[in-house]
Amino acid sequence: MKPVSSLFKKIADDYSLMILNWAIKKTGNRPDGEDLAQEVLYQILSFVKDREEIEKLDNLIWKIAHYTWCNRIRRLKKENNIISLDGENGLYVNIIEERDYINEIAENDELKEELANLRRRISDLSKQQREIIIAYYLENLSVSDIAAKYNINKSAVKWHLFDARKKLKEKFDMNNNVNEKYVYKPGKLRLGYNGDGGPDPDTKRVNESLIRQNICLLCYGDNGKSLDELAEMTGIPKPYLEFDLDWLVDREFLALENKKYITNFGIKDKQHFENVRDIYINVKENYYRKIIDYINSHEKDIRNIGFYGGDFDWNKLLWSILTLYLRYFSESEPLKTLKKYNELKSHEELELHKDGGRYFINGFDQSENQGVKLPKMGVITEAIFEPEKWNTVNGIWCRSFSETTSEFSSDEHPEEHYATYWLGIYIFVNIMSTLTKNIDQQKDWKKILENLLSNNFSIDGMTDDEKELIATAVKENIIKKDGDKYIPQFVIFTFEQFKKLYSEIFAPLVQSVKPQTLKLVDMFRELNEKCLPRKIYGYVERWTYLDIWDSGIKNFMFAADDGYLYMPETPEDGTCLTLSFIY
Repeated sequence: MKPVSSLFKKIADDYSLMILNWAIKKTGNRPDGEDLAQEVLYQILSFVKDREEIEKLDNLIWKIAHYTWCNRIRRLKKENNIISLDGENGLYVNIIEERDYINEIAENDELKEELANLRRRISDLSKQQREIIIAYYLENLSVSDIAAKYNINKSAVKWHLFDARKKLKEKFDMNNNVNEKYVYKPGKLRLGYNGDGGPDPDTKRVNESLIRQNICLLCYGDNGKSLDELAEMTGIPKPYLEFDLDWLVDREFLALENKKYITNFGIKDKQHFENVRDIYINVKENYYRKIIDYINSHEKDIRNIGFYGGDFDWNKLLWSILTLYLRYFSESEPLKTLKKYNELKSHEELELHKDGGRYFINGFDQSENQGVKLPKMGVITEAIFEPEKWNTVNGIWCRSFSETTSEFSSDEHPEEHYATYWLGIYIFVNIMSTLTKNIDQQKDWKKILENLLSNNFSIDGMTDDEKELIATAVKENIIKKDGDKYIPQFVIFTFEQFKKLYSEIFAPLVQSVKPQTLKLVDMFRELNEKCLPRKIYGYVERWTYLDIWDSGIKNFMFAADDGYLYMPETPEDGTCLTLSFIY
């Protein structure tokens, strides 16, 4: 509370220069600014002279300045729509109606203030009313569409629109300000990674924070965004933004250049996946069908290799064969032509992050009405296959007993070669990690397999630990118990049989489709060069490699689409289909 005797001096000392600068900015020149400032000071002094004390002096001064400026606009335009306002603390001034003022000086600072107020008011609405307002004004949905979307009747939608407009008390065409939707309806970004994320990757900290997600979305591109731009677009006060921006820069999710924040990783949106989908579909006849037809035509040769499971129904056995083909294809010559292949192949060669992981980040824009529902590895399924079934791809899951197992290029110590391959795809369940948690268990599995195969699938002579593994396998449906017999439900290769599959079946196939594979590489590289910002061009080769790797997944999907694959009804029914053991 300020005594009246001190008000004149305080106003003169503390506010005169600020009011003058404000007035010059409003009028655009000094002479008019001085006139406006004098008028504001006169109104202020006239109001305070008969009062003993003033509460909230700063608010009062700028309110009078605002109203004085409104009156000046009215007089200049010679308009007659003057009303009387009973202001705070008994203040009476003549002003024009606020809605006319906004229409007349829409580009001035007052409009920005009104928009900020509107943002806050919309944010204060209930979630249902906020969603309905956004759907109606920003997304241009009809009342009927909104009723169907939120499972309410049309009368309820109309009432919510009326009640929300009444609460907002302002008319505003939201369609003219596309950035406003980030305030009302934030985007959604999900981060994944390729490589070794370590025990607690920083990507989790982004996935758990809606603010950090939207910062990354807004800063994506070559130009980035400044702090002021981000504050205006999100409606979030700068101090809150600064904390998250500092963290994102420190953890290398953002780069800071010339006061602009730029997202430092690639983000795939709906349009990108639609483009990828179109490429896959366009090459189906000349690429995928050629691969599937080749494998089908060599069914007899594959069975004649003599591995266990070679007598399975072909539509089931084909799952395992395609899994092993993908393993071979992913390390074949065509993919090694990609410049960044070695970086992608070895975790040790990837960049070390502050969280201790070695990986590169993949972003997926899942904002409502823009993004697509993405499975774990980002494999696109929308509008091609049944997304509710092709909903997870975990990648090739491999356990190796020997360091040389993955290459299968040496005949030295073949008895030491042992590996399991399993592909998490379709609706299958990954239970293999429970059976081979460590090297000792992998050795036990090798003994179990040899025992089962050599003793007509008997458990005689097994240790208690081996019998426990067998029990677990029976429970998980990868071994079937038939009386006192135990029958594996998956394919089992000796090392020599596996080498024969690679050399006699897969190697000729990869060579025969190599020209088409290289063309596919070029198509994806061109697509990624167009859609990725220049600042992160390193992602071109990374994304291209993943797109080509995903082409191996499409072998399954197109084979299923053409009716060649047995389609399980439950995850348990499909667990063994892509499981292979090599010993």
